[in-house]
Amino acid sequence: MPDVTVDPASPTATAILTGPAVPDQAKTTPVPWIPQSEPCPDPLGGDAVQREKRWQWILEAIPAGAMLVDRSGTIGLTNSRIETLFGHSSSALRGQPLEILIPERLREPHRRAWTRLEPRPGVRSVSTGREFLGLRADGSEFPVEVALSTVEMGSETAILGLVSDLSERRQAERHTALLAAVVESTDDAIFTVDRHGAATSWNRGAENLFGYGADEMIGQPADRLIPEPERDRHTALLGRVAGGELVKGYETRRLHKDGEALEVALTVSPLRGGDGAIIGASEIARDIRPHKHLENELRLHRDHLAELVERQVREMVAAKQEAETANQAKSRFLANMSHELRTPLHAILGFSKLALGHPSLTVETAQSYFGRIADSGMRLLSLLDDLLDLSKLEAGKMDLNTEPTDLAALTESVLQDLSPLAEAKQIHMVFRNAARDPLAELDGPRIAQVLRNVLGNAIRLTPQQGEIRMYLRAGPMPHKPAGGAQPPPGLILTVADTGPGIPEAEQEAIFDSFYQSSRTRTEAGGTGLGLAICREIVQLHGGTIDAANRAGGGATLTVTLPRCLHKPLGQPHV
Repeated sequence: MPDVTVDPASPTATAILTGPAVPDQAKTTPVPWIPQSEPCPDPLGGDAVQREKRWQWILEAIPAGAMLVDRSGTIGLTNSRIETLFGHSSSALRGQPLEILIPERLREPHRRAWTRLEPRPGVRSVSTGREFLGLRADGSEFPVEVALSTVEMGSETAILGLVSDLSERRQAERHTALLAAVVESTDDAIFTVDRHGAATSWNRGAENLFGYGADEMIGQPADRLIPEPERDRHTALLGRVAGGELVKGYETRRLHKDGEALEVALTVSPLRGGDGAIIGASEIARDIRPHKHLENELRLHRDHLAELVERQVREMVAAKQEAETANQAKSRFLANMSHELRTPLHAILGFSKLALGHPSLTVETAQSYFGRIADSGMRLLSLLDDLLDLSKLEAGKMDLNTEPTDLAALTESVLQDLSPLAEAKQIHMVFRNAARDPLAELDGPRIAQVLRNVLGNAIRLTPQQGEIRMYLRAGPMPHKPAGGAQPPPGLILTVADTGPGIPEAEQEAIFDSFYQSSRTRTEAGGTGLGLAICREIVQLHGGTIDAANRAGGGATLTVTLPRCLHKPLGQPHV
């Protein structure tokens, strides 16, 4: 005959813990929970008291809440686990209706369902594995699972109810559902593999990252995600996990479905079965390409910032050194200027006092004194003119009056003017003109000032019986105009002496205001203004002036001037 059961979807089913009596001929249901190591007492032997004790022993041996209920739904015997589940003592439950363990709202449906329950002889299972709501003594409700069976107790039939608390299972199910929801909603790729490397789960984040759907991956080898160069490392990684190790932050490469290489950070942990044995691995993969891109950007910015700081430090050090050098140059200038100003002034004052103190001077002596006074005055005037010229040039207030000028003739004129100085030191001066057309658009007096300064320095620095060579030739300007056009034509004048030369580190600095070369500072004199004025005048013409040392000793100054000051760069000279 079929089992008599109640619809599990019905709330009335939650109340069915007992059943009516069955005919005497119904067979006794064996109880499988009695420990096999102990003899099972015969529940039918002896008097009623003995039978009750024996049934109580049987109920206590069952590893679940167990109770015996008669046909009317009255509770009889219960074990200690029923006390623990419902909070009622066995003595308090005995003789009470089964409804005491059922929530109030479900009691009436329970009664109606109970009346429809008709156990028949030979039916051992009335209800198996049904889930209901139980009511504790403190009024709290909790889910239970109930199985009902008929048993014979002498001449009567009762119902044995087995009750299990489902609270922990429900909590675990809720926790599992929450964890599953989190796994599905995260952007990280989360999947599991068995001991053979086949995927056993695959979340939405894995689909988004790798491009494979769950139907494409579950049951398939997960090593399709691993590039060939990474497979040995991955095998070693799985070996560590198989040994129980948790691996975090493992950066590696994986493959997208379309073949694109992905940079990911892995967390791989062992996956254990119910017995604690490792049955596979759980992998969490995070796309670190945006992080790597940001990291690279930060590194580039950091390197650039370090470079900027280093450059600024160098510039600050250089500026400090330049400032210190400028201060030293100004100090030397003030000392030299004081000397240069005092020397002619002393001469003027000295010869004036001599003349005033000797009213009976002869005409020849008076002329000599006044000649010395005039020379000193001219020297003082020249010094003041240099200071005024430098001030105008640096302020951009000096205007050029240019006209076609024969540079060769201008050089010869300056050479003639300074020849007495060279003859006094027995210096041999040679000028060679190799320019067929030495004409250029120049401010003649200003260029003559440059030539006098350059040639005068050469005479002053060249030792007795030395040599000075000047060479004029035509050639292109040293700079090219924009657009790739040919540099404009120019005239190049070099002045080479046999003096002490210029230290390489000072070959640019000697054109700064107040600067004097360390090799000529003590013995040659001067204010340090001449070459600074020369460079300003030459640059105002659009030219250049540079210094270098000769291979055989001495220094060479080269002045390069454009032929035409006002014509556009690249236009040939006619």
